[in-house]
Amino acid sequence: MARLPQSLSNAPVGRTRLSREALSAHQRERILSAATKVFAKRGFQAATVENIVAAARIGVGSFYTHFDNKGECLLAICERTSAEVHSRIAAAVPADGDWAERTLAGLHALLRFAADKPLDARVVLVEAQTGGPEALGAYGQVIEEVADFLRAGREIVDLDPEPPPSFEEATASGLAWLMQGRLVRGELGEVDLLFAEMAEVALEPYLGTKQTKARIRGFAAPGAAS
Repeated sequence: MARLPQSLSNAPVGRTRLSREALSAHQRERILSAATKVFAKRGFQAATVENIVAAARIGVGSFYTHFDNKGECLLAICERTSAEVHSRIAAAVPADGDWAERTLAGLHALLRFAADKPLDARVVLVEAQTGGPEALGAYGQVIEEVADFLRAGREIVDLDPEPPPSFEEATASGLAWLMQGRLVRGELGEVDLLFAEMAEVALEPYLGTKQTKARIRGFAAPGAAS
């Protein structure tokens, strides 16, 4: 079969043409990035598909090639953000650390992500609560994962009286509330201050005030100068 000369090919000279799958994946990521900004700045309920396609600079048909509606797009953002947060926390948490050290490292990694990507964090922690049952379920899963991590603190001390079974869920919700307020107000710049506040909420019920403060003072974030 005769082939078109290089000068008439759609691919630039010296470059490999992207596959259809790669182009589709690239367009999907472009939509998700644009939707993240739209949802964070306009709010999920006020945002429209037209707002998203305008921000992504694509046609409406291209949006519906990837998502049935804006709610499905929101869920994809939550899944993508959750995967990145898990990756960051896994890299930051020391495998040989005790519960308190792992908790501190996980909290710091979470806050560092939120400071680096406040729009992504706002979509997951704020806008997802208004995005319908599936998005709300994704938010609830985040709370439950944090609660499960905190619940391991019961194994290192004998708490008297024993907190109710829902104690860790309430604590996790309180930690989320602290972050939500800062995200809405755009005040996540002071990561260390919020980290200390959140760390006290997380550790103090298990370690007590004196030991908690000592552990926070002695914590060195991964990558920090020694």
